[in-house]
Parts: sequence; C-alpha cells; structure tokens
Amino acid sequence: MVNSIISEFSTTTPVEELAEAIHQELNHVIEAYVPSKQCSNRFNKPWFNSDTKHASRCKARAYRKARRTNRDKDWARFRRLKRDTQKTCRHAYNKYIYNIVHSVPAGSRNKKLGALIKSLRRDQMGVAPLKEGGFLHIDPKSKANVLNRQFTSVFSKDDGSAPPDLGPNNYPAMSSISVSQNGVTKLLRNLKPFTASGPDGIPAKLLKEVAEEISPAITLLLQSSINQGRVPLFADDSVVYKCISSPNDMTSLQKDLDALQDWESKWLMRFNAKKCHVLRITNTGPSKHPKMFMVTP
Repeated sequence: MVNSIISEFSTTTPVEELAEAIHQELNHVIEAYVPSKQCSNRFNKPWFNSDTKHASRCKARAYRKARRTNRDKDWARFRRLKRDTQKTCRHAYNKYIYNIVHSVPAGSRNKKLGALIKSLRRDQMGVAPLKEGGFLHIDPKSKANVLNRQFTSVFSKDDGSAPPDLGPNNYPAMSSISVSQNGVTKLLRNLKPFTASGPDGIPAKLLKEVAEEISPAITLLLQSSINQGRVPLFADDSVVYKCISSPNDMTSLQKDLDALQDWESKWLMRFNAKKCHVLRITNTGPSKHPKMFMVTP
C-alpha cells in the first residue's frame, strides 16, 4: 500500500485525489484482513445474564421447530418456553434494579439509577410550541423554521464587500512547515482505539495498529495539504433531487447543480464527478424528457 502511494503520488498531487487513494487502500485492508462479525443486539441489555440468554435461545429453537413441523405438541412447548423466558427476564430485570437502588447508601447520589431513568424516559410531545413575533407556532415545519432563524441570527452575514486593507505586514514571514514521519507515527500511536470513526469511516484502532506502516502515506497527505492550502473534506451520500415534469424543471435542476459547483469553488472543495450517479424514478415508462445533466469534474 505505502510503496504504491509513495511511488505514484507526490506533494503536487491534488490533496483530494491523494486522500481518496489512501481511503480506498485502507478500506481494502479492512475488507481483506480485518475479521468482522454481525452481532445481534437482542442480548445487549445490562440485566441479561447466562440464564436469560439460555432461556431465549431455547425459546427461539422451539419456535423454529414449531414453524417447521406445525404440530400442536411443538406449539404448546414453544408457548410454555415463552412464558418461562418472560418470567426469567422479569426476575433478572427486577434483580438488576434492586442491585442498582441498593448499591449506594441512602441519601447519596446514585449515578447508575439516574442514567437508567434517563434512558427509559420518552418525550412524546417533541419540541414545545414556540412563540415568535407575537404568534405561537405549533406545527413541526413552522417550529423548525423558528429554530433555524434563531440559530442563524447569531452569525454575521457577508455583504459581499472586499476585506479592509490592513497595510503592510509588520510580522516576519513564517518559514515553510515540514511534516516529519516520526511525528505522524507518534500521533497515530497515541490515538484512542475506542473513539468513534471520523467522516472517512476508518476505525482509530486500525490507524493505531498500523501506524508504522501507513505513516509515510499520511505524512505525504499532510504535507500536500499544507503546500496546496487545501483540506480534503468528505461529504458522502449527498442527494440532489427534482421532480421533472417539464423542460423548466430540467433547467432548474441544472441550475441547482451549477450552484453546488459555485459553492464548492468558494469553499475550496471538489466534488468527485466519477462517483456521482443519476437515478431516475418513474412509473410511466421511459422519461419523456431525456437530458444529460452537466457536472464539471
């Protein structure tokens, strides 16, 4: 992986292309060498123990057998095991609650009990009615708009004017920043392995384990980002859709795509046009308005 990236790319390679290559190689490593297992969340309860798990598995096997044979005897056995499982689960749950309540002296703060109550709490009302401009907003759409206006009001708006001229710079120019491979290796080794993955979806545990092997490629990526003044950003799985019923709708969709390209140019991003796909959904056969939509790579 590292040798191919180092030999194929350099610091002049667009940072987005370099980041995508490293991302693909790491995903290939995960798929080829990292074992994975799909676990059921059926037993992910803090009060589940060996007895409840055994009872649940016996009930599941009895259900599968009753479905297969469809005999009254097997269905009666399944219902009996179902009642026994429910009784076992209730007993384990009550014991768990009893242990939490009596785990600390009376009058002391019980963090486990507070966390349990918070996890069981359900707010059926959602966001309370909001008042704005003397009017009370109760429907979800108007409340969302009220909150959006409130949040955006704290930001200053760009009026399009040029930034002020601050005159000559009185400070010395900063020397070139050089990223060392040893420093990158040290940072990767200090990652906390159980933290959540970033937007790229690469687990921190993997980066920590292969820090020595991938540090040359990561060093090249960081140095390229500094030299080019660009940061590889991720905005995967974005959807732009439009109901097309006339040529004007097609023109409107193309304007939306053009606006997205203006946005990416302003924020120094670049959409990967090769990963974009067009999905047409219709129940009237082939589209009456076939058209190619343009996105500049």
